[in-house]
Amino acid sequence: MPSSERKQRRRIVLLTGLVVVLVIVLTVVLAVLLTRGKDTFDFELVSREEWGARPATQFDAMDTPVQYVVIHHTAWDRCYTKDTCSAEMRRVQHFHMDDYGWWDGGFSFCVGEDGRAYVGRGWDRIGAHAPWYNSRSIGICIFGNFEKNLPTEAALIAVEELISLGLENDKIVANYTLYGHDQVRSNTVCPGARLQEHMTTWPGWEPGLHYPPV
Repeated sequence: MPSSERKQRRRIVLLTGLVVVLVIVLTVVLAVLLTRGKDTFDFELVSREEWGARPATQFDAMDTPVQYVVIHHTAWDRCYTKDTCSAEMRRVQHFHMDDYGWWDGGFSFCVGEDGRAYVGRGWDRIGAHAPWYNSRSIGICIFGNFEKNLPTEAALIAVEELISLGLENDKIVANYTLYGHDQVRSNTVCPGARLQEHMTTWPGWEPGLHYPPV
């Protein structure tokens, strides 16, 4: 067999192999996209049972989807693992229930710098995090103090993913409005100046102060 013919056959075999590999890769990618369900996201949603929640003494159901998402920080310790963030979640709940006498922890969800979201009151129970907005919003709190520094990228992505989960499951309206806590309540610096500045780049954020109607 002439060398030119052998080279031609090698090229055909090589091209055929590349096409096969490309088809396999595209098939796998398509299969992942098609099987990615509504509740499938890159971050972990930690249940109340997992982080060791106390039972709520009572609750009021919330009508969904809601118009608002309100972002908070605890202004306490930062956390970077599931164990330490679960401990912070219990700390928030104990503080709200024992010191304030509330029915449960006040936030809908909290987010750790481990990239996980921790279920508080959840999607369907009215929170206790922003007067007037409580029955109209999902309150998301990031563990830590963000006056001068941003949370980790993992925490920021988890907040965005959590909002996306709410949108996907019709718990938040498509044209939602995003506020920092200090935009809806006076006499607070929550969620911290640096985080509030960063939030201006997020979808849904609106400028200005929007205190409850008198």
